[in-house]
Amino acid sequence: MNAEFEKSILDKYYFFGDNNWKTNMNTSCICWGFECDDGWQKLISDLCEELDEFLKVHPNPDFRVSQVKSKFGGLRFYVENEGDDYKAIYDIIDKYEKKSYHTCEYCGAENATQVGRWVMTLCPDCQKK
Repeated sequence: MNAEFEKSILDKYYFFGDNNWKTNMNTSCICWGFECDDGWQKLISDLCEELDEFLKVHPNPDFRVSQVKSKFGGLRFYVENEGDDYKAIYDIIDKYEKKSYHTCEYCGAENATQVGRWVMTLCPDCQKK
């Protein structure tokens, strides 16, 4: 993932933890950054924005995102300390995880499908690369 984008997201939203996210391996996998390619930047940005808006109405200072990665061709957004609003939080996350199955992980095109033995979601153009 693009380092500038990653830093902007990690620094903007409290739910990624304190500013020691790059070095604190004891509390989260975020220290390894977002383990996916740049095509999902908009999905991640939109997901974080929607979570932030939800959490402004339903405050939860203990809520944390512990990992963001690609797995089996889809976006995975792991969280902890969801509190009483866990269903609404997971509904938001699920919406963007589902979108990732049609969004190219490399370029962000929306005509993507799952390909390869190590499953990735790629558009026809990126499949040729």
